[in-house]
Amino acid sequence: LTQETAKILKILLSKYPGWASYEQLKSAIGYSSSQLAGLLGAFRKRLYATRGYVNGTAFFDQEVDYETGEYRYRIPESVAVAVRRAKL
Repeated sequence: LTQETAKILKILLSKYPGWASYEQLKSAIGYSSSQLAGLLGAFRKRLYATRGYVNGTAFFDQEVDYETGEYRYRIPESVAVAVRRAKL
């Protein structure tokens, strides 16, 4: 787990069950849009390659805020529980 990924999980946990915008995540870790996209993509790829991964499940919920046109992210309850247990 990279420092940046841990920061994102902390932010999402602090907003749980609410949402964090792409801009909030990006500015919190000091990444450009393409860097954050790469980080999230790499994280998903590692998750999907993990033994025991259940097809169709997700680590992040994602939606578009149609008023702003921006993506928003949140973590499901199961991930919030896991992040708390890991004491990130």
